[in-house]
Amino acid sequence: MIRKQTIAFLALTMSVLTGIFILCSPQSPSYAEDSSIEKIVKFGEVSIHENKTKIKVNYQMPQNEPILILTSPQFRNINLEALQKTFGKDNIGVDTENDRFIINLKENIDFDSNGEFEIETINQNKIEIQFSDLDKNVLADESFNNQEEFESPDSEQEMKYDSPSEKKASKTSNDNEEDPDSHWIRATRMMITLGNPIPQSDGSSIYPAIYFGSLNYALSRMYVSESVAVNHPDGNGRINNVTAANSTMIEVPKDTNPYEEQQYSRNNFYTATYGDGLVEKKYRGSQRNFTTTNLAEYASIWGHNVKKPRIVGPDFKPIFGPLSNIGMDTSSVKLYIRMDPITHIQEQRLTYCQIYDNKKIKVSTTQKFNKNNRVKVTISFKNVGHSDINNFTGYNFRDITFMKNNTPPSHGQDNKLRSLGKNQGVYATNENFVGRYQVRLNDYKDSPYAWAIRGTKSTFFDGKDSKFPWIEKSNELGGLHDSFKDIDDTGDKFENIPAGKPFINKNWDSGISMHTKNQRLNIGDSVSMSYNTRLDIEVKRKPHIELHHPGTEDSPINLNRKDENMTITGNWFDYFNKKVDVFYTIDDKNTTHGKKITSASKEQTPEEIKDGIPHEFELPIELSELTSGFHIIRVFAKSETGILSGIETSIIKINNTSSKIPQLEIDSPSRISSDDNPYFTKNEMLNISGSWSDSDSKSVSIYYELDPKENKKAASKTLLLHEDNPTPGESTKWKLPNYSIEQLNDVKTHQLAFTITDSEGNSNQQTFYFKHQPEDVELIVPSKISFGRVSLANNGTEKLNPKYTGDLTIKDYREKSAIPLTLTLHIREFSRNIDHGSQLDKLFGNAKPANEKISTTVTWQNKHLISDNAHPIFTDILPDKDQWYKKYELTHLLKQHLQMEINNSPKAESGEYSSNWEWSITNSL
Repeated sequence: MIRKQTIAFLALTMSVLTGIFILCSPQSPSYAEDSSIEKIVKFGEVSIHENKTKIKVNYQMPQNEPILILTSPQFRNINLEALQKTFGKDNIGVDTENDRFIINLKENIDFDSNGEFEIETINQNKIEIQFSDLDKNVLADESFNNQEEFESPDSEQEMKYDSPSEKKASKTSNDNEEDPDSHWIRATRMMITLGNPIPQSDGSSIYPAIYFGSLNYALSRMYVSESVAVNHPDGNGRINNVTAANSTMIEVPKDTNPYEEQQYSRNNFYTATYGDGLVEKKYRGSQRNFTTTNLAEYASIWGHNVKKPRIVGPDFKPIFGPLSNIGMDTSSVKLYIRMDPITHIQEQRLTYCQIYDNKKIKVSTTQKFNKNNRVKVTISFKNVGHSDINNFTGYNFRDITFMKNNTPPSHGQDNKLRSLGKNQGVYATNENFVGRYQVRLNDYKDSPYAWAIRGTKSTFFDGKDSKFPWIEKSNELGGLHDSFKDIDDTGDKFENIPAGKPFINKNWDSGISMHTKNQRLNIGDSVSMSYNTRLDIEVKRKPHIELHHPGTEDSPINLNRKDENMTITGNWFDYFNKKVDVFYTIDDKNTTHGKKITSASKEQTPEEIKDGIPHEFELPIELSELTSGFHIIRVFAKSETGILSGIETSIIKINNTSSKIPQLEIDSPSRISSDDNPYFTKNEMLNISGSWSDSDSKSVSIYYELDPKENKKAASKTLLLHEDNPTPGESTKWKLPNYSIEQLNDVKTHQLAFTITDSEGNSNQQTFYFKHQPEDVELIVPSKISFGRVSLANNGTEKLNPKYTGDLTIKDYREKSAIPLTLTLHIREFSRNIDHGSQLDKLFGNAKPANEKISTTVTWQNKHLISDNAHPIFTDILPDKDQWYKKYELTHLLKQHLQMEINNSPKAESGEYSSNWEWSITNSL
């Protein structure tokens, strides 16, 4: 029952509530309840065996309600046959959608309502078990086979690297998705996450999206468990390869939903991975893009070759039991989502384990957008097993095949994979495809140790015959080695291939191979590799620009006050125009104020235009006239036909040197804000923090003031803190928590001015600019509407007024140009609630059909509301042009206008009757 929901698409149902009343008969029998029996479940002895774990469970349950629900994210690891042997096959219900068993204890409970049984697992993997009753009361909740003793505690220390391109095996960071404080939320279904939409002149939009596995399954919201439990119909691999970190561009016509499923949609879907959708009348499940490790190297039946380890795909079919989880332990697969605090866009993480003997690797892949819709992919490999691994490597393979609506262009494999230049990575184009796909492979401290622009395999490959990726003279590649000669070969990473030159001058089944450095991975250690991707379908319509290693809000380019200048580098390309100019601004959004970068201007050759070859440029920045603190440098290109590219930004921070003037910095919620670039907030509360320093004073005071230019009273300053300065010259944290801006119900830009003053009277100031951000409509509905208890004779009627729990409220956060909306109510017939016995019959498939409804007439303002129809309740919902949100309090209307009449003809059974009512907000036009 949803109580509160923000509207993303106004045509969708907003919230659901249930109308309830209880009908009593004067001759209604009374039932004795076994209320003296307390429901108790306790875990008992745990015994560890070679390939399984046994957990004893003791319970006390009322004999008239002998039902236990066993729920576990790893419920497929529980031996179902053992449970059926204990309780009888007819007494075990299997609910795969909710990862649970429904257990009827009726034949396994003694006269005192006690009993016991044993849960047996099919392996020794971690398992979480929860017991509850039919009323969803949790009776016991515990996890077993935990690996905590082998995992390191979360640490906030910085990871150190030997070189910019290599990240050492390190302890886990404070980004543990299983920790509630990390804000990761587990999702049971596959899904897409949309990036920032790109509006088009015809009213349509282009939406970038990320997801795991195949696009069709992400749009249809396939269960994660189903993705890995069901094999592909042709027997090769699973139906959906969830290890594939994929992305798409969706062309969405005006007034169309970007979440529409592919087979029913008017949208156009552009993808860059073979099998990502329908291919050759089959859903291939995106099997050519996957992660794996060298764990198969430790299966002694195959022998050992540390320099050329055997690797297998995550869908590898084992030939006998000990190898069953060497590709993927399907019970370990989990999908998580959370909101990125910088971009305010959802990120996704997919985790699974590979297991062999006492070795166990947890593979975690995280995808997230930046503000320019590039996708950062980070793959982490963590040793969560019971032994150190002397030689470890983690792998990622990516196919590149362009597709529009599941169809490759004519000559689909005619993809030229070309160098970005300066060892930055690869881009791919196809003359018959509108877009361009790019992978930057050297942008991060943990960029892959080795990468090669060669080929890939499928998720079910076993590495036995092909020896992939270690073939030295591949026929397919004209005698070149496949990806790597051996584990120490870095492939194309350090090859000096000019921008635009193909890595291999022929057409082939193209892809990218990458891996971490071969190293020892101790228990609890992890190693990762990161790269970023971008699929762009606008590149052939306008100039395109990129900056190399730009500073970001959470990781700015740090400069010292004594630095006189700095240089920003980047490149541009254009598939249409011969001449392009590049411009920049500093702390200015207005592109008409741009200054030309003369060194970037260039006339292209026809060949450079055709191949979209990048052209490098350098931008020197004089720092002497810039103040200390953060600055935004914006760079953009303009074609000879006047078409502008997108705007790329780089954020720099000029640090103050220690001085007698106290220094104050604002770090959160935004390090950078200005009058023309305020921090946009969706909340009625702010948490602001930063740091201060002073080189010689004994103490400092910090004051803050709201909108100082509008408030002329000196007394309006509020003291935030007065602190001693025990370590002169060093930074000290400060915080303004839970600062309410509820009274600022407007869309103006506001200022919070912070002033720091030391004990000698020296002062300094920093200002935080913020503004409320327009949102959608929020609907808050009562959690329950009750029409009470009534006793009716045969053929009797009675009118009832409602009692409700909660409020009926609308908050309209939309922009002032928004169209009017209408609140509607959709009601259904009332039916009698079934008792626990009937629920049990339903769970076990033995439910008997019944037509237990009652005749009711619901009215609003004396107008009959017909069942299964949507009725307007409140119209002309519009925002206020000068307010952030307009609030409509409608609770009183329920009391004034809502009424129900019951007619007990034909005679209805006594009991509790309920109906699902749906409140919706729709377009009035």
